[in-house]
Amino acid sequence: MKRLLTIAAVGAVFLCGFFMANRSEAVPTFARKYKTSCSTCHYAFPRLNNFGKAFFNNGLRYPGEDKEFAKEEAVSLGSEGYKKVFPQAIWPADIPGPSTISFLWVSRMHLEPENKGHEFSFENPHELAALMPGTIGDNIAFLFELEWEHASEFAYGGWLDYRFTPAFHARLGNIAYLPIHDHAALTREHFNYGDFAELDGSGLEFWGAVNGPQDKGGLLYATGVMNGQNDGLENIDLNSQKDVFGKMSYKVGGMGVLGSTTASASSAFWKDNSVTFGGFGHLGRNEDESKTRNIGGHVDFFYEDLNVFGLVMSSGEKSATDTVWAKVTRGFAEADYVVYPWLIPLVRYEFTKPQGGDAAEQVVPAVVIMVRANVKVIPTGRIDLNGQKDRNRYNVQVAVGF
Repeated sequence: MKRLLTIAAVGAVFLCGFFMANRSEAVPTFARKYKTSCSTCHYAFPRLNNFGKAFFNNGLRYPGEDKEFAKEEAVSLGSEGYKKVFPQAIWPADIPGPSTISFLWVSRMHLEPENKGHEFSFENPHELAALMPGTIGDNIAFLFELEWEHASEFAYGGWLDYRFTPAFHARLGNIAYLPIHDHAALTREHFNYGDFAELDGSGLEFWGAVNGPQDKGGLLYATGVMNGQNDGLENIDLNSQKDVFGKMSYKVGGMGVLGSTTASASSAFWKDNSVTFGGFGHLGRNEDESKTRNIGGHVDFFYEDLNVFGLVMSSGEKSATDTVWAKVTRGFAEADYVVYPWLIPLVRYEFTKPQGGDAAEQVVPAVVIMVRANVKVIPTGRIDLNGQKDRNRYNVQVAVGF
C-alpha cells in the first residue's frame, strides 16, 4: 500500500507539472575502465554523488591507489626504469586503453501551449556529444568534447589538468568558475544564470582540495585568469586584459572532499549527510573598457534522501564613463528527493531581479526516471510566476550515455 501511495504521489507531481498552467559530465568511459556502474559516481547523471566528487577532486582517479581499482590496462609509454636515468630519458607515462571515447545522445519532446503553430514538437536529437576523458601517468588528466546541437551547431572544448598534489592542481583550457555549473542541471531547463555572459571561458586555473578532520568534509578552492568577452568566430579574447576569479567552499560532515579509505556501511550511493557553504567572485574588462563583475555564494545540504541546494549571484556592469554599477541579482533553490534510486522528483524556484525593478520568478518541477544507470527520462515544466503564460513550457527529455 505504501509503495502504491508513493508512486501515486510522484505521478501527481508529474501530472501537475505537466498540465498546470537544462559539464563535469557523466562519462561511461570510466564505467568501462573500472568495470563498475555509472551510479558509483553519479546519482542521476550528470549529477555527481559524494564519491564522484572525490573522484573528480583526485584528478579523475579513485581515492587511494587508483591502479588497484582499474580493470582496463593502460598502454605504457616507457618503462619505470626511465625514471632512474631522467633527465637523460623521457619520464615514463601511460595513456588510456581503447575505450576512451564515450557518447551522449539527448532527444526532446516539447509542449508550448502559447506558441501558436508550434505548440507540440519533437527534437531528435537535440544533442550528440563525443566525450574523451582520461589520465596520463600519475599526474595528468584530460577531458575533451565535440558537441553537435540542433543538427547544425558545432562546438568543442576541453581541459588539461596537472596534479602536483591533491591540494594543488593547474588546469589549462575551458574554465567555469561557478560552484554549481549549469552542466549539473538534471532538467532540460537551465539554471537561470545559464544565459548570462562571461560565466566561463578559456583560461588557466589553480585549484585544490583538502579533507577535513577524520577524512570528513573539507576545503575546496580555485583561482585563476580567463578570457572575458569572446567573439563568435575565432573564440579568442577581444581585449588583452583577462578576467580574474576566485572561489572557495567548505564542507561539514559527509565523505571527505578527497574521499576516504573507509568504506561506507550504506549501499545508498546518493546519501552524504553534510552541508557545504561557499563564495565566489569574478571581475573582467571588455574591449570597450566596460567592466563586469559577479559575486555570490551557494549552499548544498544533504540529509538522508533529501538534497537542497541553491545559489545567489549579484552581477554588475559598468561602462567606461559610468560611475555606478548597473546590478542584477539572480538566484535559485532546488530540492531533490530520492524516492527510489531510479525515481527522483525535484522542484526549483528561480528569480531574476534588476536593480530598481520587479523580480521575474518561475518554478521548475521535474521527475528524473532512471530507466537504466545510463538511460534517463525527465519530464520537466517551466511555470512563470508573474502571469506570463507565453513563457510556460513543458518537456520530456531522454538522455543515453554509452
